[in-house]
Amino acid sequence: MSILDDFQDFGLQDSIDVGVSLPASSDFGRFDLAGPANDGLSNFAVSGAEGKGLFSVGRGTCERNVTRGRGQVLAVACAKDAVVIATSRNFVLRYNYSFDNLDNAGSFECEVELARPATDSRVQDIFLDPSSYHVLVNLQHPNGFDTHYIHSHWRASRPLVRMKGVSVCAVGWRPSAPPEREKGKDARDYRLVDDVQAEHTTREVLVGGAGGCLYTLLVETREKKEKFFKKVYEFDGEQICGLAQQMLRGGEKTFAMIITNVALYVLAGDDNLEQMFQAYNTPQAFLEPFCDLPIKESGSALLWNMGYDGWLHGFAWLVKSGVHHGFLALEQGTVEDDSSFINKLHLWQLERAEQAKGLGDPMGMAMTEFHFIILFDDSLLVVNRINGKVVQHLNFQSRSSRVTGKPLGLITDPITGFVYLYTTDTLVDVGSDSEDKDIWRVYMEMNDFKNALNVCQTNAQRDTVLMTQAEDALTQGNNVTAAQIYAKLHGTEMTFEDIALKFIQLEDSQALQEFLVAKLQSLGNEDRAQKTMVASWLTELHLDRINRALLEESGEEGTAYEACVSELRNFLSKHFSVLDVNTTVSLLASYGRMDDLMHYAECRHDHETLLECLMQRGDVRRALGVMRLPKVSRELVYKFAPDLMSLAPGLAVDFWLSQKNPPLDPRRLLAALVPFGDYSSNEDARKHALRFIEFSINALGCHDSAIHNLAIALYSLDDDELPLVKFIRQSAESALGSLCFDSKYALRLVRERNRPRACVEMLCVLGLYEDAVGLALNMDFGLAKSVARSKDLEDEGLKRKLWLAIAKHVIQNEGHGCDQEEHISKAVGLLDDADGLLKIEDILPFFPDFVTIDKFQGPIQHSLEEYNKQIERLKVQMDEATDIADALRKDIKILETRTAVVSCEQTCARCGAPMGEGPRTSGLPVGGCLQPFFVFPSGLVFHGVCLCKEVLDLVGERKKARILELMGQLAETPQGSTMISESDKGGPIPVERVQKQLELEVGAECPRNGEIVIRMIEKPFIDPLHDKEEMSGWRIKLRGIN
Repeated sequence: MSILDDFQDFGLQDSIDVGVSLPASSDFGRFDLAGPANDGLSNFAVSGAEGKGLFSVGRGTCERNVTRGRGQVLAVACAKDAVVIATSRNFVLRYNYSFDNLDNAGSFECEVELARPATDSRVQDIFLDPSSYHVLVNLQHPNGFDTHYIHSHWRASRPLVRMKGVSVCAVGWRPSAPPEREKGKDARDYRLVDDVQAEHTTREVLVGGAGGCLYTLLVETREKKEKFFKKVYEFDGEQICGLAQQMLRGGEKTFAMIITNVALYVLAGDDNLEQMFQAYNTPQAFLEPFCDLPIKESGSALLWNMGYDGWLHGFAWLVKSGVHHGFLALEQGTVEDDSSFINKLHLWQLERAEQAKGLGDPMGMAMTEFHFIILFDDSLLVVNRINGKVVQHLNFQSRSSRVTGKPLGLITDPITGFVYLYTTDTLVDVGSDSEDKDIWRVYMEMNDFKNALNVCQTNAQRDTVLMTQAEDALTQGNNVTAAQIYAKLHGTEMTFEDIALKFIQLEDSQALQEFLVAKLQSLGNEDRAQKTMVASWLTELHLDRINRALLEESGEEGTAYEACVSELRNFLSKHFSVLDVNTTVSLLASYGRMDDLMHYAECRHDHETLLECLMQRGDVRRALGVMRLPKVSRELVYKFAPDLMSLAPGLAVDFWLSQKNPPLDPRRLLAALVPFGDYSSNEDARKHALRFIEFSINALGCHDSAIHNLAIALYSLDDDELPLVKFIRQSAESALGSLCFDSKYALRLVRERNRPRACVEMLCVLGLYEDAVGLALNMDFGLAKSVARSKDLEDEGLKRKLWLAIAKHVIQNEGHGCDQEEHISKAVGLLDDADGLLKIEDILPFFPDFVTIDKFQGPIQHSLEEYNKQIERLKVQMDEATDIADALRKDIKILETRTAVVSCEQTCARCGAPMGEGPRTSGLPVGGCLQPFFVFPSGLVFHGVCLCKEVLDLVGERKKARILELMGQLAETPQGSTMISESDKGGPIPVERVQKQLELEVGAECPRNGEIVIRMIEKPFIDPLHDKEEMSGWRIKLRGIN
């Protein structure tokens, strides 16, 4: 059976928890003293468990014959699941109830016999430190008192010589301060954290002796004796009843509490106890009590309990008249104010309990987290520590009881919280599965709602407490507090609508808003729809508060108004993720809160909505700031480009030009730029638009026709035609193939906008030079001449035609009303401008018949001289042609008689074999009437078959078939024959004729130096159709890529 099975069998699994609480003012959670919130769970047995109420006896631990024959029980102590028992025969027995000991046969661990006790010695008391390592045993004998020390690893005791004669009545061990933890997140049980130093030293221990003497003791384990034992203080006429101390945070200060039969003393100071008490050992200074006890009487040992956080939380001690108890706050207290360590101190009077009448005097007491358990002769009285009411009277001396022997007392494990009842020969546990079952209701009835919520175990209990707390706040008129409490409810009959309606009926909008805010904070991520609804409602409430603030301040934006606006924006910043976008935008817009709408869009990183608002307000600079954000999409830049261009063209273009890596797409911005290509647009805006167009063309190299068309439109709006003409000319010069702009559109546009020079340039670009010259002549004679001189005009005939048109215009249209001599001089001057394309005879027909020839003598004489020079040049050229023809005839005659000598040792250019031997080429027809060899003017010699093979590698399929056919005919014809007997044509063919045909096919040019090789330059070295294996061998394979 596993440990978990043990939990299930004994009903303790549900008691496991990881929190701890201060009964009065803690928020650490809770722990169950009877449950497995510790290591002490062995020897559990359900059968025989007594008591059907809150606590029961013997339900888990039941050790019969606990002394194991070593006498009767005299004193018992426990800590950290270890129980030590001192017997009447001077033995100390140790039991271990920790989880680590569950697998052993029993819980008994060891026994120690006290070393050399004095005659007739008897154990007076036994003390165990919280770490369970160190044990002090005080013995009484006729000659006085002795004290023995036992370590948990020892099997023999050591007498402490310096303590001889001291009657020990109380011991205050010093547990170390627990480490700091993150509140609410660190769930470790700091009570069970091992203290490394605790095993080797007792630290300074406070020891209370008879007569009111207070000592300090330190025992080092290695030395096996006390390091020092000193008297530090003495109470005059008081008897020490209990001691407690704990190191404070940092380990340099110590808290100590001393209880006597007269008063309670609290002090905190130096870590050295001797130094801490030294200040009170002078006549002028003495230790003042924290409070005097109402009844002067001796009591039991001081009891205290430790929480999961590792701090001492509560203390109590039993007196004859009742129980003194209080709560500690060691973590919050300060050394300067001793009283800050104690929260409350009460006396529960036994005489007020009806159930205690007739039970006699109390014999002992144990303290749990929420109860006192008081021992009488045959029963236990359970008292609630919170309200002081008796909740159970448990009789453990029934017929079937597992408790035998005379009851001696109760002990509480300060670390694990387990309670044990011990008799003269029995040790049993006193436990509860649900000690805190109704504690929440007790706190609630006392209106201590904070602690009630700390101990609630279910949502239903928590809701009940919250409902009561909220109703109490409403009764007191604190609606805002009630609203915050109502928001914490979960799964109650009072729905969200009921609570909201309650505050609406109370006409308390502030309380309603607080309720909604608290409700929104309490909702989880799974309640998305509810969070959206609540957040939207809160948005509307904030807007309503803003309106009311304006009305109260007569429309002035005062302090209250600004505070409301600030609250709204903080709310939008915090909850923008749960707000519905459409609903929120509609609300803000309907209230006219455009600034808040922009704030909301900015919180959501909704740049589109933010830009829309900024554009509506004309806030261009802020809009540009948003567009410059790295997270803003370029699509938004394109979308808002028209609005931006219409509001601030200069800033818009500057922003567009600044966008790089990558730059903006000019085509996507056409919608913003096209409106500026018309006369109705603003002149300054046109300049900025043209600036971006020029940047797109020149810097970005944009060739899009729409961009260039817009450039034509923008240039054509300027009265100065020079930039337009320059742009058209540059576009034509840089164009590769077609123009970047629509030439027909450009020509129509420049004509409509009366830009004649640009029109002339466009006509030239289109190749309509005649129309260009005609249009230029109507406005500028020089422009017409520049058209005729155009470098792009290469047709000499067209140039001559243009110059003739210019001359005709000058002669016929410009001659009226001017000096005839000047007119003729101007016309004759065109002959020089035309660079020889015009002659005097070309322009003479344009002159009237009555013009005298005297005016043209000079040009006519010049023309005749030029003709004479041309005739002389032609004669020289004819003589040169005659000489060249004669030289060619001589060369042809020489070639006809040219011979070449081929030796037998000369090698074939293809196969490398000597001419005197046969060719090494195989696979082709050989022998017969095939020519034995061929020699070329380049000096290369080939066997006949080798030459055929060489040529076959270079020619196409048809010619290859022809060569093979001729070779076959000659190879089949015996050598010396003059005729080939059979042929496809049916008759014999002369051998010489076939040889001539073969010579024409293969010997027309050298296969190594002729044109046939030059034509093979474009042919690949490897044929992809026939050389697939060769190609695969050259393929490059990249690593990691198939």
